Amino acid sequence: MEFLTYLRNIPLKSAYNIILLSFISGISGGALIILYPNAAIHIFDPNNYLFYLFVLPITSSIFIFSKRFSQKKTNHAMEENLEDTILSIANTIRHDELSNFEKRNRADIYLSIVNAQNITQAAAKSIDALEHNITLIIGWIYIFVFLSSFFGWIILIWRLLIILLRETFQKIIKSIIFEEMKAQKELFKIFETHLYGFKELKFNKKKCDEIFENNFKIYTEKIKVLRNKSSFYLSELQLIYSLSIFLLIGCGVFLLFPTFSSETALKIVIMMLCMMKTDIMILNHIPYILEGKATLERLQKLFPKNSLKAKDQNLFSFSKESIKEVKSISLKDVQFSYPSFGNESGFSVAIDNLNIKSGEILFIVGGNGSGKSTFINILTGLYRHKAGEIKINDHIVQMAEHRYLFSSIFTDFHLFNSLYGMEGVTDERVNELLKMMNIYSKTQCKKGHFNTINLSSGQKKRLALVLAILEDKPIYIFDEWAADQDPHFRRYFYEKVLPMLKEMGKMIIVITHDEHYFHTADNVIRMEYGKIVDRFNPQKVIPSIEKHETEKNYSKGITQIQRRKRKLLDKDMDKHPKNIAEQIKQMMGAHGTLIKKLISLLALVSLSIVFIFVVILSTAKTSTQSKTILFIQFMALIILYAISFRRLNRQFYKSLEDKIADFRIGILDRIRKTSLQTIEQIGVGRIYTKLTSDVKAIADTSLSILMTLIGVNRTLISFLYIAFIYFPAFIIMISLTFIGAMFYFYNHSLILTIFSSLRERERQLFESINDLLKGFKELLINNKKSDDFYLKSIKQNTLNLREIKLSFSSYYTNNYTIAYAMWEGMLLSITLLLPFLENSSTILPITVAMIVTIPLNQIVDRYSHFHTAYMSLKQLYQFEDEIKDVQAEEEHISHKIDLKELKYENCTFIYKSKDGHPFYLGPLNVSFKAGEIVFITGGNGSGKSTLLKLITGLYPKDSGEIFVNNKKVDIKLFQELFSVIFSDFYLFDRLYGMEKVDETKLKYLLEQFQLNKIVKYTDGEFNTLDLSTGQKKRLALIITILEDKPIYVFDEWAADQDPLFREYFYKSLLPEFKAQGKTVIAVTHDDRFFSAADRIIKIDYGQIV
Repeated sequence: MEFLTYLRNIPLKSAYNIILLSFISGISGGALIILYPNAAIHIFDPNNYLFYLFVLPITSSIFIFSKRFSQKKTNHAMEENLEDTILSIANTIRHDELSNFEKRNRADIYLSIVNAQNITQAAAKSIDALEHNITLIIGWIYIFVFLSSFFGWIILIWRLLIILLRETFQKIIKSIIFEEMKAQKELFKIFETHLYGFKELKFNKKKCDEIFENNFKIYTEKIKVLRNKSSFYLSELQLIYSLSIFLLIGCGVFLLFPTFSSETALKIVIMMLCMMKTDIMILNHIPYILEGKATLERLQKLFPKNSLKAKDQNLFSFSKESIKEVKSISLKDVQFSYPSFGNESGFSVAIDNLNIKSGEILFIVGGNGSGKSTFINILTGLYRHKAGEIKINDHIVQMAEHRYLFSSIFTDFHLFNSLYGMEGVTDERVNELLKMMNIYSKTQCKKGHFNTINLSSGQKKRLALVLAILEDKPIYIFDEWAADQDPHFRRYFYEKVLPMLKEMGKMIIVITHDEHYFHTADNVIRMEYGKIVDRFNPQKVIPSIEKHETEKNYSKGITQIQRRKRKLLDKDMDKHPKNIAEQIKQMMGAHGTLIKKLISLLALVSLSIVFIFVVILSTAKTSTQSKTILFIQFMALIILYAISFRRLNRQFYKSLEDKIADFRIGILDRIRKTSLQTIEQIGVGRIYTKLTSDVKAIADTSLSILMTLIGVNRTLISFLYIAFIYFPAFIIMISLTFIGAMFYFYNHSLILTIFSSLRERERQLFESINDLLKGFKELLINNKKSDDFYLKSIKQNTLNLREIKLSFSSYYTNNYTIAYAMWEGMLLSITLLLPFLENSSTILPITVAMIVTIPLNQIVDRYSHFHTAYMSLKQLYQFEDEIKDVQAEEEHISHKIDLKELKYENCTFIYKSKDGHPFYLGPLNVSFKAGEIVFITGGNGSGKSTLLKLITGLYPKDSGEIFVNNKKVDIKLFQELFSVIFSDFYLFDRLYGMEKVDETKLKYLLEQFQLNKIVKYTDGEFNTLDLSTGQKKRLALIITILEDKPIYVFDEWAADQDPLFREYFYKSLLPEFKAQGKTVIAVTHDDRFFSAADRIIKIDYGQIV
């Protein structure tokens, strides 16, 4: 009754129509099982011929068209249901409170939506299984009532035993599938670790190797073992079923049927063979149905049905936005606590008394983890306070109902590439603000969309500020907005932008550590341990400042660089992939012995099945005297089939899963050894898709591949046998096959034309889901923006995907219809034409029986999955070719060498951007000595981060030389010298690559960096990484100190630190590193601490100025 699981979620009328069509298809299929055996024997009577001439075409047409419409309606209903499910999930997420959203696992959400596609496939298979079961019941009733009630009872008992056995196997397989899903989830996490922590892993080969060898390979092996186990149970179930039905029919023809007339015996045999084919179709559907059920259960566990929001339930309403003007906000005795963790109580925030007025600039300062961001979440209604009261204009309110008043830029803000929720905003107005923010040369707005958001972190914040100004809300929240801005724009923000917003009557709340600009605030509050511990009005003394620079002419700088006479290497990443046939041929050459063995086993399995059918049919028609020989042949073939089938399945699945595991390992091994430039050009998202979706598509079709190969071989052998016994029948069959094949391959060519479009629509939908998850807070405080984003992005992309999937499934339904029409056409033509040919009366029953055993519909059903795997394999080979030319890394030089000097002479690099305007860096002439502190400064987009990547070998130089201790080297071999904390650093939850962790030193450092109350190191891992940005950077620095490399590289490390830790970094830590003989290279905008450096390098337009 699996079909009811899926039908209960679709409209009642659609469910009734599907069930009705399924019953018609099943009954007409059962009628054909009865009609063809009778026609094969009785059609030679003229009176009977007219009956079959009329009934067979009508019944066949009813069967084909009812099956076609059943499939189309099922696909349509389930795609609509899938669309509703995805939209309901997305709508439920955006209706979440922040506290609930933070409990959700993003990986689970992604995987649930990816695997939700399995539900549609499972529903179609369940409906198909329903039709097949109805057909089997009709066939059994006919045998029981009209042919032999005794044999009917035997079939019923056998059927009940098979169902019991099938249910037992299904439970085992289902548990394995769940276990495999857990392992897949862990494997996906490792992919993320490798891809998003790629830069960090480049500087620590031991860390990289440990994750690869001790995590990735282990889970890959585990998945391989589980899939082999699942395949074993599936193949054993099919083997047991096949052997049992062969023996059941064998017992009938050798023991029971001799008491029947030859006509009755032949009818039962043909019907049983036809029912066997139908039963095997049901067995083949089991993996898909089980995977669909597992996915559905997982989805319902994550999103219970009673918690899902309707897909059309909007957030925005003009009536809800009751407050049009904000004069003041006051908080009194407001309290909030995080949930307790173990025996430790959760962090709490308590605001005793605070009043903020419109036209006021309030600065919030305090150490990392002091509660600043939590306070902002309470104020904006993202967290609901547990006690106290908040008033707007002296009226008590629930802030969650008034989030529309705020425009916020959080530290972990997310940029959307379209102007969602902004009506009446022109491109001209947006571009004017882009020019004011000095980023118009980097991105422009056209028809409400930005042509790129691929900007530096500082430039992204400026773009976010443009969007905030356009939203024109009464209250503005800026959480460390200026932290990674260059000095000019930092000053511009505090002394131009904030006063401008104040003049507009806005209420402005800024979280900052920039005490240098406290004079621009009306009030400053300082927080410690979740409480306000100090309030003051800063002295309004404005120091003399330089006028902020307006937008510079970037093309001028590029032109000057282009005038340099130098030859640049242009590496074309678009390699021409080998033909997939060559790849497969190469693979076959490497595994020639194995493939020959598999082909031999495949031939034995196919031959044994076909000749078992031949012996059974011969026995049903032959005399008693010769049955002893046939019985010996029958048993020999049964034994041959059992041995060859088991060996084929074990060998095939083991070989395939070994190949898939090796393929996954090989690709990831190449990826981790490639360059950062290659990763950036290919794209992390695309690599992730290849390692997950495409490899999984091949793995999931392993059963389809084998069944398709067996089916094709059986069909060929059956055709040859029919040609041997009656050549005219073979000619008819070949002619119909040729005609059907032309229609089939034409229709299949249409499928290929939309395959890439389908993948593109899937990518667009997942980008929308990614925007929803990463931009959750931005959407939560702006209902209008959230509704607009939901309508124009998620809803539209889901609709687009549904439409193309319906076209895709429609073409596949056409293929099913063509296959069934071709199969029915063969039966119909042979049955109606052979009576007019000579010597056909004895041949027709055998020919009909052989045709009903041809697994044509099974081949077509499996071929769709087979071809999906082929397309995925093709894309994987093309992807492999893209990274194949990357040379394998040589062994890194140990960082234990006595570093004295690192020198770069005339080094250049060209960053090839997608917009056709490359960024030029160099020529670089600079050296770094042991025990030296060097600061790198410059404006946003000036090339500081690119310079760091060139220095550390993440980007390959296009020209120039690099020297270590005056010896010319390839810096890639010396990456172990560096320990780097990038501005977009990745934090690992384990100390990978450290053979012996000095836990005493680690404990001391956690205390020194004030993390000991939050972070514990137990059982080889940190108990949490749920920290503020500043705390995460401190933990990253602790790991850097433990790694003890000669060169430390910091990219804006102190930008998110409170004044205490910022001063500690510059005045205590850096001198300590210097005393240890470390080389420190730090990108910074903190001009107040420039005295801590031995040298300062300023970079502009990619050049040291």
